[in-house]
Amino acid sequence: MARTNYTDDQKKAFVMAWLASRLPKSRWHKEQVAAGNIEGHYNAFSQWIDKYEKGEFGKQPEAAPKGTQQVAKPSRNNPNTSPNVLGNVGRNSSLLAEFQQSLLPEDVQARYIAFLEGKVSGLTSELEALQEENANLHALIEKLEAPEAQQDNE
Repeated sequence: MARTNYTDDQKKAFVMAWLASRLPKSRWHKEQVAAGNIEGHYNAFSQWIDKYEKGEFGKQPEAAPKGTQQVAKPSRNNPNTSPNVLGNVGRNSSLLAEFQQSLLPEDVQARYIAFLEGKVSGLTSELEALQEENANLHALIEKLEAPEAQQDNE
């Protein structure tokens, strides 16, 4: 990949978009590269994160109006960079969770669901057996206490 010349503000915007996404760093970078939203090596992106965490990006960019998200704009001298960078990444957590669930192959999902159903069935059977044993023990206690009550009456 070609080296890119992003400004510190652009790098910071990429880092903040990654933080908002709550995805693993490598996965987020790989998805953004595939979508054409970011260029550069993963190691460079990782260095941006280190730099951001150390507060080395210089002055903070001007605050964006409330309700908007600052997004990095591509460098004008790089024609391969998409103008729409990151948009709504990670804004809808339920949609993101649904998407992440869809990443599992259906057979893995089906096997996992069957595994969980087996666990629940086993626990339910165990609970029913213990409840029956408990009822039998209560009946036995009542039976043992009944003769004592008769002896006390005599």
